[in-house]
Amino acid sequence: LAIKFTSVLSSIEFVNCCQIKAQVIEYVPTIKIEKTDGCHIYLSNLSFNTKFITSKSSEMTINVPFGDGEYKKYQIPEQFKICLQDRKQLIILPNELSAF
Repeated sequence: LAIKFTSVLSSIEFVNCCQIKAQVIEYVPTIKIEKTDGCHIYLSNLSFNTKFITSKSSEMTINVPFGDGEYKKYQIPEQFKICLQDRKQLIILPNELSAF
């Protein structure tokens, strides 16, 4: 499934989707992805400040425009390494060993 939209005032959500592609023509403040396998978002030059909120999802990419019609792909991590530092705070980092 593929969708293309111009702008969103608040947020757009993808829930229980499978292999979806979405293209932002202008601007979207927040994109939420939940329980989705295969979500590929194509941003516009106006959407570089978009926030992403994800849970229980896999195979997610953010595609950012550069050059003439080209996109650079960034994978959203699925696994994280969590450490307790000095018994005071959690340090959460993407697990470099995981890939889809």
